[in-house]
Amino acid sequence: MRAGTEPEKRQQAKDLSATLRVHREDILERWAILSRQNGRARTLTDEQLLDHLPRLLDRLATAIEAASEGRATSFPIKESQEHALHRLDTGFDLPEITQEYSLLRRVIFDLMAERAPHLVIGGFDVIGTAIDDSLSESVDYYVSVRHRTLEALDEVAQVVTGPGDIDTILHRLLSVVMQTIPSADGVTLLLRRGEILEVKDAIGVMAERAPSFSLRIGEGFAGGIAAKKEPMFVASAHTAPIVRSDFIREKNVKAIYGVPMIRGAEVVGVAHMCSLTAHEFADEDKLLFRTVAERATGVVVQADLMARERASRVFLEAVIGNIKEGVLVASGDGRVMLLSEGAARIFGVSREQLQMPLEDFVRRFAPRTPEGEPQELGILRALRGEDVPPHERLMRDAHGHDHHLVVSAAPVRGEGASGAVVVFVDVTESHELEAELRRAVAFRERLMGIVSHDLRSPLSIISMTAQSMLKAEAPPQRARSSTLRIKRAADRMARMVSDLLDFTRIAATGGLPVDRRPGDLRGPVQEAVDDLNVSHPGRVRLVLPDRGVEGAWDGDRIEQIVTNLVNNALQYGAGDTPVHVELRDEREEAILFVNNQGPPIVEEDLATLFDPFQKGQTGAHADGVGLGLHIVREVVKAHHGSIEVTSNAQHGTTFTARFPKQP
Repeated sequence: MRAGTEPEKRQQAKDLSATLRVHREDILERWAILSRQNGRARTLTDEQLLDHLPRLLDRLATAIEAASEGRATSFPIKESQEHALHRLDTGFDLPEITQEYSLLRRVIFDLMAERAPHLVIGGFDVIGTAIDDSLSESVDYYVSVRHRTLEALDEVAQVVTGPGDIDTILHRLLSVVMQTIPSADGVTLLLRRGEILEVKDAIGVMAERAPSFSLRIGEGFAGGIAAKKEPMFVASAHTAPIVRSDFIREKNVKAIYGVPMIRGAEVVGVAHMCSLTAHEFADEDKLLFRTVAERATGVVVQADLMARERASRVFLEAVIGNIKEGVLVASGDGRVMLLSEGAARIFGVSREQLQMPLEDFVRRFAPRTPEGEPQELGILRALRGEDVPPHERLMRDAHGHDHHLVVSAAPVRGEGASGAVVVFVDVTESHELEAELRRAVAFRERLMGIVSHDLRSPLSIISMTAQSMLKAEAPPQRARSSTLRIKRAADRMARMVSDLLDFTRIAATGGLPVDRRPGDLRGPVQEAVDDLNVSHPGRVRLVLPDRGVEGAWDGDRIEQIVTNLVNNALQYGAGDTPVHVELRDEREEAILFVNNQGPPIVEEDLATLFDPFQKGQTGAHADGVGLGLHIVREVVKAHHGSIEVTSNAQHGTTFTARFPKQP
């Protein structure tokens, strides 16, 4: 179809303008479908995607209509700038904006071809020119604003990555706003604390306001921004009802623009800038302010997270540190990071000293099986991902003492971190209690044996000897011998009963009571030897000092010492040699010697000679229950003395007991 006359061209342009208005919604729908094929556009809502496009189409129709009437054509420059600014704010790059205008041209041309095929290329030239001019304006404006924004962001990046605490960094960010937005005369940053917004920092004219200024969420200008979570602009702040600050009214503040500082769905604060002269902020200035506010939000959130992390770590250290049982937490690289006070107590070192690599831990504390075999740490297995069930281990503390521990361990995994935790319970006391219980059971069994066997033997002697004495034909000499046997058996029974009673008292109280009174030590020693010579005529020889051995003694207990030592010598010494008892008087102490000839005591018996229920190898069938020497040691201790034994083939066996004369 030919172009036609000039009046025809004007009519066609007028028809084209009308067609754009009639099919406006169809054009927008088709364009939106094609635009959403761009990945970034799919993240926008319908309202955000269309943005200023409806007004842009209206201005195109008006421009075409004006051209058809011969009037001056006004292309949509402002709408193009606003669209470019919006796309820059939502992260579009320049090729994506160019593609949007290309799609708009394509949709309009396709629709004209379908709905108005009678229109010729003359009308299309007007549309093409308008779209090209809009695209050119968008590109120029986009490049200009982006360049300015990038310069500001470069300054912001230097501030954020530079040295300083949160207060210093935030103050520098506010300074960037003042430097890059000429119309800004003051900037304020308010942070949320509960339901209250409090001034964190302010510069410019707003620094003159009282720093204690605060307001509730939903109250006033900043409170309204926080409540709605949306930016807000007021052209005449000094007269606006929503502004509650008397300071802003007094300073005759004009334009004020504020944005919420949001982390996720939570408002952490509000930032706003104001002008004393301008009633408006340019859109690019608002975009720049929002960008700086976003960076400030990141700084605040990061500082909050770091503070929470520090608080959480301090809390975790306090919780673990106060646990009475042993707890160790190791990092993925095998180093002890956290530990309880119980762990430090068990291993006999400070908590700081335990923060070491696990390899050093193994070398220092030697983990072993209950049988003493070297064993790998459970926490090392946990670091490999194993769950380690409770098991028993032996570990040596810093003082060389072994501890029985019940140990369990498990891996710990989290986002960006890994490690392991081990828990151990010191059951050493339980083991000792168990051993004590076993000793108690053995003692009970030993007592049963004493009652059933050791005491039965002298009772049998007494019974049989008494029956022998009842026979009428028994001669006097035999009666005397029988009486002596009865006395010996009775003495043995008395010693057994006395020893058992003393042992029970030692077990219950930890020692034997003594009643020390002034006297001559020769007396109880002489009496004990005389009694022994009645049962063992001529076997015991005594040497006493010529002068009295004065001091404070428990006479009955001294006799018990002499009796037990001599009976031990009679049982284990050579039967054809005497037992020698000697008392010496030294300056501050008395010394008692009891010596017998015979086989020496074997080396392994010397270490346990004074333990309860001990009998030497040569006296396995000797009379008594093995408590005599144990009681001797306890009586000597009760007198604050000491006792020792030497034994060899040349000089025999000698017990030496030393008694201080005064307590």
